[in-house]
Amino acid sequence: MTTVNKALKAAIIDEWGKVKRVDSDEGDTMRSSSIGTVSEDARDATFVRYEMLVDKKARRTKAAPEFELQTFYGQLEHIYRVHFSDAIPELDITGPTTYILAAIRACTLKADDPQLQDLDIHFYSQMGALDIIDITTVQSLVGRIQQPYESL
Repeated sequence: MTTVNKALKAAIIDEWGKVKRVDSDEGDTMRSSSIGTVSEDARDATFVRYEMLVDKKARRTKAAPEFELQTFYGQLEHIYRVHFSDAIPELDITGPTTYILAAIRACTLKADDPQLQDLDIHFYSQMGALDIIDITTVQSLVGRIQQPYESL
């Protein structure tokens, strides 16, 4: 971690307010919740679906890692462009390199409703950890409907 922190101090870091997916026909424009405002009647384009490799044996410190791909949902809080001007051999960076990173606050999902088991519909009531990931692991925007607290 010390190597990463040292490299980040020398990097040029910008924060963006939105980014557009260009690798799909939909061309979703994803927005960070930290920059800009959205009017009450506008679609909330800050909630996304993303994938991460998770170590199935993370709690067993002496076991060799075994990764599986898992899907998560969360609110895109920040979009960072991180540019390294020089090579950083300790991090396998061979020359000038740019990364686009997303800081996403994960939704803590509720158990799925048995009546909706054949549909890809999920509910959450609170937010969880902040994940910092490569923006390319974000799969899509997701629809979000805010439900009044009284009806929960």
